[in-house]
Amino acid sequence: MPPTNGAVVLLSSHDLGLSRQFTDSVWLLDGRGGLSVGTAEQLIADGHVGRAFDTDAVRFSRAPSRFEFVQ
Repeated sequence: MPPTNGAVVLLSSHDLGLSRQFTDSVWLLDGRGGLSVGTAEQLIADGHVGRAFDTDAVRFSRAPSRFEFVQ
């Protein structure tokens, strides 16, 4: 539950599940100098999470909302 007294908590994490569960707003750094801001759900739906984390070996799948190995 978010604080009602105007408090701000800054969390740095690579855990997408934790970010989805406990944050109101996410700042996603893409590793190339870019920054995307929104809810975790917005960043997933808009493809920002995939663009930030996808590699030749791992892809982020929006539908089940998880990382998958590329075969």
